[in-house]
Amino acid sequence: MNHLRQIFLTFSFTLLAVSSDLCAQTLIPFGDFEEWVTREMKESGILGGKTRTMYNIGPEETIIGAKPYWSDKCYWGTSNAFAQVVGVTKVNTNVFPDKSHDGSGCARLETVIAECRALGMFDIRVLAGGSIFIGRCVEPIPNTNNPYGNFDWGMPYTKRASALFLDYKLKLSESGIIHESDGLKLSTHQGKDPAEIVVLLQSRKEDEKGNIVSSRVAAARVLLEESTNGWVIKKRVPLIYGSDQYNDPLLCNWQQETYARNSKGKIVKIKENISSTGQEPITHLVLKITSSSNGVWAGTVGNTFWIDNVAIED
Repeated sequence: MNHLRQIFLTFSFTLLAVSSDLCAQTLIPFGDFEEWVTREMKESGILGGKTRTMYNIGPEETIIGAKPYWSDKCYWGTSNAFAQVVGVTKVNTNVFPDKSHDGSGCARLETVIAECRALGMFDIRVLAGGSIFIGRCVEPIPNTNNPYGNFDWGMPYTKRASALFLDYKLKLSESGIIHESDGLKLSTHQGKDPAEIVVLLQSRKEDEKGNIVSSRVAAARVLLEESTNGWVIKKRVPLIYGSDQYNDPLLCNWQQETYARNSKGKIVKIKENISSTGQEPITHLVLKITSSSNGVWAGTVGNTFWIDNVAIED
């Protein structure tokens, strides 16, 4: 009888532990990448007039035509670009739906060369890393003068999360780091181009003029420098709170600007207050996952980063 009781208790405790673990990890909506929006858009005739396919993460549907996409149900954005500059429509895709280790959906992020050729008039080639992020892209993109300024970063979030979880597979190319020098030619040099994961928990405040100031309550940054042999399941990325995050060299070296739409409907640069006690009320979650970490227009062609089951540990 005691033996049976021990088996029962062990079984019960195991169930409790599993249930607690599942409860602690909350999937970010659409973070299983099972649903995608397929968009068929025709580029301008001066660029050849081809119909391109572009993908967004969100409730499944197909959209025909070069028109802006917006969903109030999904906070995921991608580096897939729909641009209209001086009336010319251009589409670039480097994030795709794919299959995960168990046959379910996932996101595939690729570092590619994006080309813009106009019937012999000009030939522009730039490197574009594949990225997914929490936020929304302003569509159509009006110019490339300030790439990060075309995004509304983050989503409302108030919990004191302890970590990010995700499944991933990574293939890093060794073809060298490419960057554009003047929009017309590319140069290559040796070096590593790791994949990158960045998480921020922000405490934002907006003044009467619409300026947004944010304290970085907690943060995490991971550079993945090695290709994987298959999928890594439940990779845990712990968040660092308060002043401790400024002792982390990866976080100290992260200089990317973030922007947000203020209450007046304008996209503004977020001014970051670099001092944080870690006790401020959390208002927003910012997340960026990318196949190239060398900044705008730089990276290694061929890097491929598969992502699935992105969740927050509350």
